[in-house]
Amino acid sequence: MKLKAFVQSIRETAKKVKSYQLICGNQSGDLDSVISSISYALFADIHDPLNHHIPVLNFYKSDISSRKDLLLVLSQFEIHRDSLLYLDDLPSISSGVQGLVLVDHNKPTSNFNEFQITGIIDHHEDEHLAPDANPRIIQRCGSCSTLVAQYWTSQGVLLTNELVKFLLAPLIIDTSCLKHRAEEPDFVMFKEYQKFIDPLEINSWFEELQSAKFDITGLSMHQIFAKDYKLFEFGVGTDNVLKLVGISSIVKPYKWLVENYSDFKDQMDAYLKQQGLDIFVFMTSFEKDGEFNRELGYVTKDEASNTLMRLALDQNLRAELELDPIDNTHNVYRQLNVAASRKQVAPAIKRALERL
Repeated sequence: MKLKAFVQSIRETAKKVKSYQLICGNQSGDLDSVISSISYALFADIHDPLNHHIPVLNFYKSDISSRKDLLLVLSQFEIHRDSLLYLDDLPSISSGVQGLVLVDHNKPTSNFNEFQITGIIDHHEDEHLAPDANPRIIQRCGSCSTLVAQYWTSQGVLLTNELVKFLLAPLIIDTSCLKHRAEEPDFVMFKEYQKFIDPLEINSWFEELQSAKFDITGLSMHQIFAKDYKLFEFGVGTDNVLKLVGISSIVKPYKWLVENYSDFKDQMDAYLKQQGLDIFVFMTSFEKDGEFNRELGYVTKDEASNTLMRLALDQNLRAELELDPIDNTHNVYRQLNVAASRKQVAPAIKRALERL
């Protein structure tokens, strides 16, 4: 089945059939989550055509405009954004859901709590849910799309030139063409992909994707925060106190943000309040003079939450992430442990708060 034809059929299938598996990525709605969910559903339909598999994007339709790398991929494959399903559509399709497959995360967000988890493919820290899910693959990897492709090809589904270019997008953008954060499964699948696509085309595809991903011009600060955002619920100490922690990943340095958005701190406070958070963390990642850099900053709801973050930093967080102050007034740090992305930072914050 052609990718475009499959995506164009999603809405009609969800309306017509009485039951289906729902496939969803994580709430950040990044390229890896979207490509993984669509690819999983397509592969599953090819492998088991008697049943139906529907991908849904784990964000609202209005938020897709800020995801310029995703829009680039969709345009490359002549897929219109209106063909896809979003959180907006969940109430109208939920009655037909017979099972939920999680890709690029292994703990569902609140919108999906009512559904039984029947499958998991992920590369984040294991939350130990749904032990009987099939498949249940949680493995360290640069891109979840790698694990999706690896699983379905092991089930006999064949790759095509079209699907390889589609799957390559999150892999090469998340690992900088396998130069950073790539693991053994990524290298294995990349070797398979190279049988279908010329190296020059891979490099050209990477450059286009990278340009789109790092283009946040014209976006409001709210859109930048929401573009790659995840919500977490962390316990504090042993008192069953829970704190809501939001983490946004941003592709520009702190200096650029404050120069282009003079009210950056106020915008952070506003986003924290809008999301109902106790702690709001932003992480930046960028290259400067040929070197990869990370930064981390945060704001808190009140002095009590601010004290918790300071204690967490003093406990182990500052040392684990190798944080060096940039702006003490606004709690912004240079993160010298550049290997730690949000996949590592979120669990580190969780552990630090739990130790208090």
